[in-house]
Amino acid sequence: PTKEILGVIDGKAMIPCDLTPPFPSDSPHLILFYKDIYGTPIYSFDMRGGENGGHHWVDNRTLGPRGHFSFHETGSYSETGAPLIASFLEIEPLVIEDRGTYRCRVDFREAPTKNTRIQLNLIVPPGAPLLYTGTETPLLDGLTNPVREDSTLVLVCETIGGDPLPRLTWWKNNQILDNGVEEIDSKTLKVRNILRLPNLKRSHHASTLTCRASNTNLTSPVSSSLKINMVFPPVRAKIVREWSFFRAEQAYNVSCQVLGSRPAASTSIFVGPSQLREVNYQV
Repeated sequence: PTKEILGVIDGKAMIPCDLTPPFPSDSPHLILFYKDIYGTPIYSFDMRGGENGGHHWVDNRTLGPRGHFSFHETGSYSETGAPLIASFLEIEPLVIEDRGTYRCRVDFREAPTKNTRIQLNLIVPPGAPLLYTGTETPLLDGLTNPVREDSTLVLVCETIGGDPLPRLTWWKNNQILDNGVEEIDSKTLKVRNILRLPNLKRSHHASTLTCRASNTNLTSPVSSSLKINMVFPPVRAKIVREWSFFRAEQAYNVSCQVLGSRPAASTSIFVGPSQLREVNYQV
């Protein structure tokens, strides 16, 4: 039977090989690794000179310095009393060409040759998500376009590529939002998750929204984040003065205080129908 193992591009895979001899007095002498249908090995370990004097050989066209073979006794024994030996061909970092079927051939000193087959499947992580607000221009500065109170904010998270295609999820301040709609285009390998936040309130301002893309639990999701940038109308405006009455031909300071606006409101002071011109602004 063929054993399946899973790896991630740029990560590490450990291709197992069964070196355990059929009986205690026997031992492995030569280990050969083959890939797919190629008749020549990609890695060999010759133990005919003893374990300590074993000779490693690697095919530089396929593995080169990315490949290394290691083994050790586990301390357990087979039903025949032979020591169980754990051994692996380690490949790091993985590239897409490493995907395929591997065969480990073990030649023993006395016993017949043993073959182990392993299917290595690879996951290609997606790229970092791109974030949009209903347009095709990505938000690169980490802020949404200014949105008004009580309006609806539409956000688009998009990834291209990944094998398998990733699942996209929206999060707000590290809490998952479950009202995103996912769209998948298998031709362009685009995945989109469209998030709609209706009736925005002041409490939404500066909230962090994160889109996470993941197609495996072997690695952490890739993500992109932004903050909600809101504009608010003034909540209150009032006249602030130092005196309860005014005298003719005297100068007084009169202030117009505006609360709750974002950005700062532009203010004007009128006496009757006439606008005062000498005004100093302080935000």
